[in-house]
Amino acid sequence: MAYTTEVSNITDTVNITNIRTAFVEPSPVPSAITFTLGVVGNIIAIFVLVRGSERHKWNVFYRFVTALAITDLFGILTTSPVAFAVYDNNLKWVGGEPLCHYMSFMLIFSGLATVLLVGAMALDRYLAILHPFKYNSASRYTIANFVLFGICLFSALIAALPLFGLGENVQQSPKTWCFFNFFGDRTEDEFYAYFYAALGLGTIFLTAVLNVCVIFGLITGKRSQIRRGSVTSRKARARTDVYITIFLVAIYVVFAVCWAPFLVRIIINQSRTVSRNIKADLLTLRLATLNQILDPWVYILFRREMLSKFAYCCKKQGRDSFFGRLVNFTISSFRSNTPTTVTSTNGTPVPQRRHVISFVARLPQKSYNNDSRDSDDNNQDETIDETLMSHDNM
Repeated sequence: MAYTTEVSNITDTVNITNIRTAFVEPSPVPSAITFTLGVVGNIIAIFVLVRGSERHKWNVFYRFVTALAITDLFGILTTSPVAFAVYDNNLKWVGGEPLCHYMSFMLIFSGLATVLLVGAMALDRYLAILHPFKYNSASRYTIANFVLFGICLFSALIAALPLFGLGENVQQSPKTWCFFNFFGDRTEDEFYAYFYAALGLGTIFLTAVLNVCVIFGLITGKRSQIRRGSVTSRKARARTDVYITIFLVAIYVVFAVCWAPFLVRIIINQSRTVSRNIKADLLTLRLATLNQILDPWVYILFRREMLSKFAYCCKKQGRDSFFGRLVNFTISSFRSNTPTTVTSTNGTPVPQRRHVISFVARLPQKSYNNDSRDSDDNNQDETIDETLMSHDNM
């Protein structure tokens, strides 16, 4: 359980003059601005989610989104005041070893929890859209709560490992924050750094695969092949799919852009393929912490209401405009397949799914003339629609 306060004690000793040249008179202004934007943005996002609870009814996806906003807000509120105290003390560390361990724990915990929550959101969309009947069960809420608890517990355990000797918490340049030692030469330090980076990059890769599967499934009409219902409900679900998919992809892009460079820097530092660049390390970690500030604004800007207004404005510009064509192409691409009609014996067209056409064609004629059976089928379709829409409404 080591604690390092001097940059000269760190492996791959770096000349203090170079450090001072790279970071001339650090200012608290950028930290204050990001702190304000992060706190205000996450509070607004949580308020919007709570206010819209009657509409989304705290479905699984929105539980994850709310947990993400709370985690981001928690990470900002528990770490930024420490940095402000150091700035106020003329860049001299305050609180000694305990405060360094505290700040490092909070940074590791909130960062890892954010990474895992984004992955859980992608997995939720994958199961909800491509495997809806297996996913849409009463136990999914219990499972979601267990997943949230598991993410918090796992993140806390990983963040606590440096306190027990697996890894090392050190004061990082410009001496305003503490984090685990991602440039140490001890076996424990190397193992922890590689594990942390591999876990983060693996989650980013898995999230990308899940998002691609979801988008591909929507474009190819996979969802329409496993769901049925009225034309109105299918169109509503198609629009909901577009909104949620755009929002999830936006969250992922911000998350990947912010976190991937820092995780790559950890691997570079540990592999020692190039000489250490303290300025690059600090910039990439600041970019990673920026994710907590951007997440809520992504939700605020990419909500269904905002996207609807954006689509409406694009359509007002005309179908021949670039944005108008883009919106029409996106919506048409993600919509479910057009239902195919089968003509009954009395000449009335009966809307059917493509995958059940052959089955309907083989049905006896009385199945079309039996009013009670038609009524039962319609009721069953509406029941399924209501169940699915209770999950999908955004």
